[in-house]
Amino acid sequence: MTPLGSILSVLILFVAAILEAGGDALVRAGLRTPVSPYPRLRHKIQTWSRAVMTSRALTVAIAAALFGVFLLLNLALGSAIEALLILCTVPIAFVGGILALLVMRETWNVSSLVGLIGLFGIAVQNSLVLVTQIRGLLAPHPPRPN
Repeated sequence: MTPLGSILSVLILFVAAILEAGGDALVRAGLRTPVSPYPRLRHKIQTWSRAVMTSRALTVAIAAALFGVFLLLNLALGSAIEALLILCTVPIAFVGGILALLVMRETWNVSSLVGLIGLFGIAVQNSLVLVTQIRGLLAPHPPRPN
């Protein structure tokens, strides 16, 4: 890479970091970001910055949802280990869903995300049924009268 190319790449990363971390704060402080001679590049950087912020918010929302499901399962079952065991099926279902999308050569879109959410619900429901069935089979039963 030429020295000019490396300087430009560092500059692009710096602008992207500013837009990601505090571009709005600079505008609120009265400072304006310089007008880029390359408006398409600036638009791409801003789009990338929004995508990073959205993915972070989505990660927090997914973590909060999984924690809420864990709390509900823990309350229903009375066992944190069984609740964790049930939640262990979610990543396995995710991998299976992604592999199914790859095998069928489908794209990652809103419809596939809705399908994955449904798959997560089915995986949790099936593992909950399995855990409660195993609990019932392991529970001591009184002898049957003849």
